[in-house]
Amino acid sequence: MSSKCIVVGAGDFNGLKNEYGEVISPGSSDLLIAADGGYDALMELDLTPDIVVGDFDSREGKSPDSKPGMEVVELCVQKNDTDLGHAVEMGFEKGYRDFLLFGASGGRLSHTEANIRIMRGIVERGGSAVLYGKDSNIRVFKDDRIDYSEKDRGMLSMFSLSEISEGVTIRGLKYSLTDYTMSFTDPIGVSNMFTGEKGYIEVRKGVLLAINEYREREAGL
Repeated sequence: MSSKCIVVGAGDFNGLKNEYGEVISPGSSDLLIAADGGYDALMELDLTPDIVVGDFDSREGKSPDSKPGMEVVELCVQKNDTDLGHAVEMGFEKGYRDFLLFGASGGRLSHTEANIRIMRGIVERGGSAVLYGKDSNIRVFKDDRIDYSEKDRGMLSMFSLSEISEGVTIRGLKYSLTDYTMSFTDPIGVSNMFTGEKGYIEVRKGVLLAINEYREREAGL
C-alpha cells in the first residue's frame, strides 16, 4: 500500500474513519497534516500531526504550542490559498500523491466546494483523493474506475467535473449506464443506490465526482 498524506481540516469531523467505520491509523511512512482547527480535532484523538499549517482563524488566531516532531507553519490571513489547499501543496512537495481528507466538508458550503476543486487539482496532477465527511465520502477520479463492495450502502451520486466525460459506465447499482457521455450540466447521475452487490463506476475519458451518502434516500427527494 502506498504512503498517504492525511489532511485534517476544521470542518465536520467524525474521527479518522473510512466508509465502513474502520479507523485509519497513520503509518510510519504516512504524513499527517492538520490544517488550522484540524489540530484540535487531532488533539482529541491524542494524535500529534507532523505538520500544522494555517492562519489559525478558527483558533482565534492562536497557533498551537510547538511539540517534538511537529512543524508549525503560520500563514497570513490574506492569502491566495485555503489552509487545506496549502496543506495539500505541502504534501505534494514532500512527494505524496495519495491524499485522504478529513474535516473538509460541512460548515460553509463555499469551503466544501473549494475542497472539491482542490481534489480535482490533485487528480489532474496524477494523484488520488478521497474526502471523508461525517456521513458521506467524496471521490474525484480521472480516466479511471472505482470499485465498490457488498458493504457499501446508501446513495451514490456522480457528476462530470469535465465539460464532457466520455464512456461513463455504472454496474452493480440500482441504475446502470453503459458507455454514456455525461456533460457538466447533466444531473442523470444523482441518487443512485447500492444494492448489496459488488459494483463499479468507470469513466474512459474525463473527470468524475462521486458522492456516497450513507443514509438511505429521504422521501420526496
